[in-house]
Amino acid sequence: MSGRERPTVGRLAVYFVLTAAFTGLIAGGANAAGAYDWVYQDLDRPAWLLPGGLLTMFWVAKTMLLAFALWSVERFGREGWRWLGAAGVLGTIVCGLAWTIVFFFMRDLSLGLLAVLASWVTTVFAAWAVGRASVGAGAFLWLPLIFQSYALAASFELMRLNTGL
Repeated sequence: MSGRERPTVGRLAVYFVLTAAFTGLIAGGANAAGAYDWVYQDLDRPAWLLPGGLLTMFWVAKTMLLAFALWSVERFGREGWRWLGAAGVLGTIVCGLAWTIVFFFMRDLSLGLLAVLASWVTTVFAAWAVGRASVGAGAFLWLPLIFQSYALAASFELMRLNTGL
């Protein structure tokens, strides 16, 4: 891709607006469905589980970093790796959406664990592929990977405490 064909800052703005709308829709839907009350009042939870508002802020930051990494790998990524990095980031976003639906709306802790595990795997893949395409873009995926690792541990602990395992 020549410099003229690469995405501009305008596309980054579109990615950020779509990401903010997407995460706002998910957080608002989960709140309206009573998911936060379900997790923090009805379920047994580990003492180290962060408050819902803080988790929501981390989720927004994670998706914003994913959007920036997607734009960055499209803009600065090496040929041959660019599409693989973009596919990894998009796969991470899709798995995050699947986890939200399964965990918050279906309220299934076991399937939620599988969905967050898939999201963790796609985040690892995305961090690797984006890092191969552009080292700078790959650096933006370390924080989402750390957050996803925390979410995996929290999801496992919620499932363990509430399913009798």
